[in-house]
Amino acid sequence: MHLEGGPISTEGRERMDHPKALEALSSAVPSERLEAARFLQFWAVPADISVLRTRLQVEPVGWVRRAIEDALLRLGDAPEQHANLDDFTANKDGSVDESARARVKITRTVVHELSPIAAAIEYFAGAELNGYADSQTKKHVDRMIRFISAIDTLGGISSKAVPKEANLAVVVANCVEAQQIAFKIHIEVDGPSSVHAYTDPGLVELIISNGLKNACEAVIDPQVAVPVVTVLYGGNDREFWVNIIDNGVGMPIGGNEKLFDIGTSTKKGHLGMGLALCGEAADSLDAKIRLSSGDRGTKFAVVIPISGGERASSSS
Repeated sequence: MHLEGGPISTEGRERMDHPKALEALSSAVPSERLEAARFLQFWAVPADISVLRTRLQVEPVGWVRRAIEDALLRLGDAPEQHANLDDFTANKDGSVDESARARVKITRTVVHELSPIAAAIEYFAGAELNGYADSQTKKHVDRMIRFISAIDTLGGISSKAVPKEANLAVVVANCVEAQQIAFKIHIEVDGPSSVHAYTDPGLVELIISNGLKNACEAVIDPQVAVPVVTVLYGGNDREFWVNIIDNGVGMPIGGNEKLFDIGTSTKKGHLGMGLALCGEAADSLDAKIRLSSGDRGTKFAVVIPISGGERASSSS
């Protein structure tokens, strides 16, 4: 698979041709849509423009969208979906919001660099690993792809958050599992087995994962004798809430709201992107995040509207 300079190799698969590529653009499998879009990036003809435009309007995956955009651009059709940076960085009075401009540039760069890497991992893992479709590897590759898609949305490359029916209890479980593996610590969890909601689960996952990551980083400090991280969550027919509580070293007193600014971090060597992305994700979801900290420990609390969701329920 060649993601940068030429058509994708289809060795080991049915050979891609022009009709198959047009058909595969509608596949439910992102890697198949990516392969088709990369083929058409180089081999699309003017008669394909209307199909490419249609698929571009509904394609949710950023790197597939950009391959389609490149195909249209090569055919001399400048896609309307190409976002103008100023569209995302203008204040109501018409002045430029420099902080928003920086955020858009950073997130676009991150997505541009990570998208082909994630796509290559997904493609080759599927081709080379037996049982990949049902593996833990696929589960975490899919999680990485959802994260990149969420960052894509936050950077203004996608038009807006994409809500859908989701069980947010599963989102919490996935986040907890990933951080337990990463930090090799146990995380206590208390909440119902299902919280059905209508929201963007990718953005919800981004918020919870960043909150959990910060908590885990706080408790592995040498000053913490026995690390404790606890996740409490629940919901009703209107909102979903999560509290992440740790017994770490805590945060400096005062000015916690500034931690949501890009480039602000209390940790040496950190870029200050995590909470900034959480804040942007919360804005996209009309969610509220609150950080509170004492002499020991921090509480990360988030409340997310789940319009159209069902009441949280616990299975027996």
